[in-house]
Amino acid sequence: MVRLLKSKDSIGLNEFLKNYKDEDFYFTEKNNRFYINNIKVFKRIKPINPRILEEKGEILGIIFLWKSIGNNITRYYIKINAINKEFAKKLLDVCLWNEKRELFIKINKKSPLLQIFKEKNFRFLGDRGREILFFKDNKINLNKEKTNGEYNISSSVSY
Repeated sequence: MVRLLKSKDSIGLNEFLKNYKDEDFYFTEKNNRFYINNIKVFKRIKPINPRILEEKGEILGIIFLWKSIGNNITRYYIKINAINKEFAKKLLDVCLWNEKRELFIKINKKSPLLQIFKEKNFRFLGDRGREILFFKDNKINLNKEKTNGEYNISSSVSY
């Protein structure tokens, strides 16, 4: 089950972070890279909408957004860590369903999760040496048009 992270999950999350390390599960601050491998670092990043996948009380994956501000540009990066690709895909599905903003992911070219992001229509934005920057415009625009006294609502999803 995928659900929002709660404060009562901190012990289980700390165990998960210690046991499942991923080289793409980090954030940068003042040109320093910090790997999210314990609860202290996790809280420091100030995650947005953290969601976990759990089964029988055990955390099997986590996904959240990290707000990065640099050069007067704000980007929301997806941060994901799961014990396997299947669980990562489930977490990403829930994130994409719930987030309606531009999303970015910087991911290692050899990451087993790379194909999942391609399948979800993330677009190539740039090459960063060993990493690739992907982008997805996940905004939904609702256009209301009044015809014959009734509103017709059409949605257009940008991919």
